[in-house]
Amino acid sequence: MKKYTEINESVSLAGKSAFYIFLEIISELDMLFIKYDFYNVGDYSYFFTTEKIKDNYSVIDSLKRKRSLNHAYLTLSEISDMRLSFYFGIKRKTLFYGFFNEDTKYVYKVGTFTTTSSYVRKLKSYSLKNIKDVLNSVDIKKLNKLHDIKVDFDTFLNQVDVDVKIKDKFILSKQFTYDMFKTEDITELNMNYTLLTWSRNFEWFNSVYTFVNVTDKYIYFYIKLKGKELYE
Repeated sequence: MKKYTEINESVSLAGKSAFYIFLEIISELDMLFIKYDFYNVGDYSYFFTTEKIKDNYSVIDSLKRKRSLNHAYLTLSEISDMRLSFYFGIKRKTLFYGFFNEDTKYVYKVGTFTTTSSYVRKLKSYSLKNIKDVLNSVDIKKLNKLHDIKVDFDTFLNQVDVDVKIKDKFILSKQFTYDMFKTEDITELNMNYTLLTWSRNFEWFNSVYTFVNVTDKYIYFYIKLKGKELYE
């Protein structure tokens, strides 16, 4: 799971109109956002980064001429000696964008604004080419609900050190090894019953499906949201 740390949160940030300019600069640099583990980044519903910026100073020159991205210009000027990429992410109903340091996992946030699934699906930019299929199916409301369930799933079987992953099609997954269980009677039937019984304790129980896959090495527990897309 990719980690991150936010800094510069107290500084005034750019907004929605500046985000288009932000994407325009990335496109002019012939850079693309990458589709990699975009669900599983802290408390973000979606999180995307580009390739590494090859020349920070050329980006500084571009930002210098964009008044609405003055904060981005000042921020990059301060961190120009770092190995950075561009990023944007969605947390709840808010979109954030800025610079990401892959070495330290620091997020340098330069802009933010309230957004909707419809807005994100309609975004157009060359820089978004590789992730457009993901953006076309963005469902912020559904991902928010899944993140709420994820908080509970983290405690399943009291194994909080086992990461819960968000998979495609709005599925939560948690992987266990056989030595994590006291019982030797590990079958799909028993494990399904364990997950089902545990899930009944939560308000979201009637809005999900639960299922299990038992393999030679691992036991996978899954929670999937029911229903059609919850587009805003």
